[in-house]
Amino acid sequence: MEVPGPDSDWRSPQFRQKVAAQIEDAMRKAGTANNTQKSSTDMENYVYVKAKTMEEYLCLVARLIIHFRDIHKKALGGPVGGPGQMPLQQMVQQHQSMLSMQFQQFQHAQQQQQNAAAIQQQFQVQLQQNQQQQNQMHQTRMQQQQMVQLQLQQQAQAQAQAQAQVQAQYIQHLVQQQQQQQHADDDGDDVGATATAAARGRKRDHVTSGERLVPQ
Repeated sequence: MEVPGPDSDWRSPQFRQKVAAQIEDAMRKAGTANNTQKSSTDMENYVYVKAKTMEEYLCLVARLIIHFRDIHKKALGGPVGGPGQMPLQQMVQQHQSMLSMQFQQFQHAQQQQQNAAAIQQQFQVQLQQNQQQQNQMHQTRMQQQQMVQLQLQQQAQAQAQAQAQVQAQYIQHLVQQQQQQQHADDDGDDVGATATAAARGRKRDHVTSGERLVPQ
């Protein structure tokens, strides 16, 4: 059983699609793309199911591509095999090496994508943390402003109450002064009236006395 890891990336749909595309290209060049009941995807899936390891998978794919190239050579009237031709095993190894190199390139590209995704994720996390910090700072500033406003309101209320108390005391003082002044005026009127009455009485007495002194 194959352990999941970088060596099992050949089972990924992305790499299998690339292999199916190469089989499709070989079929198209051989002129069999429209003359067979199986598509390149079907053939790749057959190889994939049959293979147990990456080496076996690449070897079977290489044999399949060489098969279609031989068909292409026959269609052109060229020789297949024979003296001067590369042995089949060597051709398979060559195509297998080429596919293995492509797989390594695919792995490298996948790793770069994963690294880019990780960097992007870290960047997003950093942005979220910065946003949270900004929100917390904003909330802290709002709370401080609210506390300052509350203190100012309390001070204003205290000043207003103190001013109202002072005004009330001043008004009370004025009322007391007016009351005292009114009492003083009333007492003065009483004294004046008494003095006037006494003067009138003395005048009557004087007149009466004068009349008594005049001879009849």
